[in-house]
Amino acid sequence: MIRNAAESVEIQEKVSCHSLRKTFGYRAWKQGADPIVIMLIYNHSSFEITKRYLCIEQDDNISEHPDLSMRKIAAA
Repeated sequence: MIRNAAESVEIQEKVSCHSLRKTFGYRAWKQGADPIVIMLIYNHSSFEITKRYLCIEQDDNISEHPDLSMRKIAAA
């Protein structure tokens, strides 16, 4: 279904539920979404897992998320 939709709009790259899921999270992160919200959407037990899943490096604009604190992450 997803592949057919991608083909119908002439998207050449491979598209799947998984690639859309990862793209959503990464784009939300880059646009400043609350990291805890992203973690909860994915039902991950920690933000470290979410970072690994989205391939977010430690230095990848963490400063763009001033409300990111380990206390908030630990409390989630």
